[in-house]
Amino acid sequence: MASSHDRCRTLTLHLQGGLGYSPLRSGLTFVPGALAFAFVSLNWRRVPASAHHVLIVSGFALSGAGLAATGLLLRDGGTGGAWTYVLAGVVGGGMASGFSPLMTRVLSRVPVAIAADASGVIVTVNQLAIVGGVATFGTLYLNLAGHLHASVLASAHAWEASSLALAVVAIAGGVLAAIHVSSSQE
Repeated sequence: MASSHDRCRTLTLHLQGGLGYSPLRSGLTFVPGALAFAFVSLNWRRVPASAHHVLIVSGFALSGAGLAATGLLLRDGGTGGAWTYVLAGVVGGGMASGFSPLMTRVLSRVPVAIAADASGVIVTVNQLAIVGGVATFGTLYLNLAGHLHASVLASAHAWEASSLALAVVAIAGGVLAAIHVSSSQE
């Protein structure tokens, strides 16, 4: 969750502060990712249950690849054109295909008697990941950019570093999910 939320925050800082986008244009940049996230979240159960473990791991990998590609695409201070929107969809779809089935898998194994407690723990951990990510990756971006209205290249460099760090977090999530999936299949 940290990589998903913090991508939105740091990319918004780059789009508005570095590239000079209006809040509306910046927000519209995220529409393909939101649509992909919604579509995958609503349809992942159509994939056979025997393939859910592949969906989880590949979702995190896809999200990480999309984050890295977005950082590399925008590193020269350009807008990235249509590829920015395509990659937003890749990241959103990847995050949904990793996160939705993983949370379902984790909660489905909890005894009914403690389901409410488990749900509370998961919500709390997700919120802590988001807050920790905002502090970590927001600080990384702002330290590299220098200030909120940095030059285009300083902002692009800060976004590139932030997106590559977020990609590492997404891929690490995929590795941890793979470990979880393989240990629960034994």
